[in-house]
Amino acid sequence: MSICANCGKSFDHYGSFFTDICDPCAEIAEGKKIEDLEREDSKYDDHVLKNS
Repeated sequence: MSICANCGKSFDHYGSFFTDICDPCAEIAEGKKIEDLEREDSKYDDHVLKNS
């Protein structure tokens, strides 16, 4: 468990999009739903795997 740097609540950083803030705070900070952030992030998965 981690403590959100934004709201101070405990959250499971392994299941969250970011490791320092909880998903509800991430949605507010980014102005997007977690599903949208994950979809955008997945565009780079092949590039990262190919170059590692």
